[in-house]
Amino acid sequence: MKKTVIWRIEFLVNNQRKKIVLLLVLFFAFLAQRDFSNLLFEAPDFNKLTVSEGIIKIHKGQGRVRDTFSLLINNQEMLFSCGINECLPINKTSDYQGKAAKVWSEESKNIGLMGGENLLYQLEINGKIILNYQDQLKHYISIKNFSPAINLVFFIITAVFFILLQFANNPTPPTRNEK
Repeated sequence: MKKTVIWRIEFLVNNQRKKIVLLLVLFFAFLAQRDFSNLLFEAPDFNKLTVSEGIIKIHKGQGRVRDTFSLLINNQEMLFSCGINECLPINKTSDYQGKAAKVWSEESKNIGLMGGENLLYQLEINGKIILNYQDQLKHYISIKNFSPAINLVFFIITAVFFILLQFANNPTPPTRNEK
């Protein structure tokens, strides 16, 4: 049984081209998880959002990495995200650091290995609404509608190419019953 399974796996990747294409399929499958999550996004009603209160803590991003922020509640940090862009205006981050904040959020339903993140829908700092629900909802829906899903497309193309390679003439046929 074990020998049969190994033979089947070896047959799938019995030459260098198949190995490379299989690695590309796996690579794009990993990257496509985020695209697939974007396509399946469903906006929650405002009254179904989780409300959290605490002290805002901003973590400065290095280089091209965006700033992230968390809410400190009973010495526990709760990280929030706004999808592909920054939640807070870059020029205002120092003004918000350490202030009392109230956050309306929902844990996103990411597919595969990437865990969900707390998507921010509304942010209130010191009683003033900084980000409102309607604007954030428009932002998330635009990501869903206009996300190119390029990694998902590359995954499908490489998977089809890998399947076609399986049927291509192979100069070195596998030996099955060697003694």
